[in-house]
Amino acid sequence: MSGRYTPLKIWEQIQIPKEAEEKVKAQDPLIQDFMTGKSGQLNLDDFLNWVLGNTFCKTHYEGPYSELNQLLLRVYRQKDAPKGSTYKECRDAYRKICCIRGIVTCWNTHKQVYRFDPEFTEELLKTTAVKIPIDVLKHLPFRCYYLDLDGLTGFDSTVGLFLYVGFDPAMENLPNLGVLEVAPPAPGDDQNQLRPILFSGKDLKREGLLRKDEQEQWALSFQQRNMKDHDQKLLLFLLQGMLYLSSLKPDVTESPKQKVVNTGSRKRTMKVPLKLEDVGVRYGNVIRKRKKEVQTVYIHEGEPAPKQKRTITSHVRSAHWHHYWTGKGRTKRIVKWIPPVFVSGGGKELPVTIHKVKGE
Repeated sequence: MSGRYTPLKIWEQIQIPKEAEEKVKAQDPLIQDFMTGKSGQLNLDDFLNWVLGNTFCKTHYEGPYSELNQLLLRVYRQKDAPKGSTYKECRDAYRKICCIRGIVTCWNTHKQVYRFDPEFTEELLKTTAVKIPIDVLKHLPFRCYYLDLDGLTGFDSTVGLFLYVGFDPAMENLPNLGVLEVAPPAPGDDQNQLRPILFSGKDLKREGLLRKDEQEQWALSFQQRNMKDHDQKLLLFLLQGMLYLSSLKPDVTESPKQKVVNTGSRKRTMKVPLKLEDVGVRYGNVIRKRKKEVQTVYIHEGEPAPKQKRTITSHVRSAHWHHYWTGKGRTKRIVKWIPPVFVSGGGKELPVTIHKVKGE
């Protein structure tokens, strides 16, 4: 992890230089606070759910950010937008700009980072498809966090992901997902590239990711899609990861790399220290051990052996999600990840069993 740790570097990257603050053209104090990074009075959840939702830059919007809404509309109507751009293209550009600053600012509140174990991630991506009630996502420990993808294969040049999960009050409290994909700096540049991937509740419905279940409640529904598609794999990882962090007793431990990441100058103290945690390491260790134990074996069926040998190939029974009802009257629905079962060449089951150590 050479240089300043990526999410902290990006936080500095989005700041507007002091000499440019006076050039910010905004009439609303809330807008000025947002544009200059002074978000003390700005409710980031309200703001991001408006930006990600379906009333952003719409003429009928009359909410708390109506002045900013009208300001953006005026920019387009006064033809200050790029020549040849449509209203939809301008609106999408505004949304991306607002989301980049809003999501990174929201992350800076707690500075939470998760690092998923490689073997655990591999099994998580192969986990049986399931319908996830959206109320489960309300159990996420943080509404905004950063995923460090260092060491994970199959994500091409993606360095990490910022993720924001919100709920749109204007759309039946459907979930809004704001994702910032972080790529390495371009040749000759020292700043990481950011690509927003944004989903409102309406977008999730249109993509077939959000449907009503048998009880007529909204649920996220996803399957193993085309894993050769980079964006599909990212989305599947995000959704499975969100679900795991929302599940019953997830395997989350403090990362030993917490002590070695570069957080900047030693003289500079952060109001909120960076929190780096590993996910699925204990499962990953057991999975790695099981893979070594589960080998192809040969069974001899009479004489002569060589021509009558048959091979029983070891295999893995996929992990899956299981719903539980808890609480008074069993009215609270939670989920738990059931790890894979390794079947050896002799037909013996070798389940992934985690034994917690006292004091954890």
